[in-house]
Amino acid sequence: MNIIEEIKEMIVEELLDEEVEIDENTSLFQGQILDSMSLTMLIAFIEDEYDVRVKPLDIVYENFDTLANMKTYILRCKGEE
Repeated sequence: MNIIEEIKEMIVEELLDEEVEIDENTSLFQGQILDSMSLTMLIAFIEDEYDVRVKPLDIVYENFDTLANMKTYILRCKGEE
């Protein structure tokens, strides 16, 4: 499974109460899929799953609004982009 699919699976299984269709470019904040509490849980998942440290200054809309943005951020943190 790739990064986008793993994060999507976590969001769908752990953070959503109802079924919502999301793809790699869905705005998770504008679509009200993520809020501050679910973002905190998502960041903990990313840190554990991908062995990266999310710095407080990195917690910005551009890094976490879409699955594609999260993948780019993770790869950048790991030095793979």
